[in-house]
Amino acid sequence: MALTVIKGSKVGLYVEKTPGSGTFTRVLCANSLSLDVTTAELTTDCQTDDDDEAGSFAASEPGQISWTAGGDMTQRVATDADADTNVTASNLLDLQLAGTKMKLRYQLGQQTDAPAYEGTVWINKNGFAGDNKSNATASVGFTGTGPLRKVVPA
Repeated sequence: MALTVIKGSKVGLYVEKTPGSGTFTRVLCANSLSLDVTTAELTTDCQTDDDDEAGSFAASEPGQISWTAGGDMTQRVATDADADTNVTASNLLDLQLAGTKMKLRYQLGQQTDAPAYEGTVWINKNGFAGDNKSNATASVGFTGTGPLRKVVPA
């Protein structure tokens, strides 16, 4: 089996721009994307009467899993037909202000059988910046609510 490096430009973040539509639109012009999964630690230590090392080392079990995603992108304006087929920083801010929950898909590669992870999110952060010597930028943060499941897009 060969191992192939996945280039960062081939990782995709997709959102269900119209919640419930089942149609995912890629967030383009992304400079960086992230998916962070955290498992809470449940301590299982207890006192013993043994004179051994039972109390010398921590013991734990995995607890609840939480996850977040985010991206940094170049701001752009989508007009005409592009407005329907793109997700812009402005779209993401509108979704946040409306308190919209949507599906998010984080895809590892662009081939048709590329694995992806999908779940429901809400937007917890939007940031916008610009200076006179470069393109305007934006950043967005998502909080997952409920499970994150592996899917293979059709």
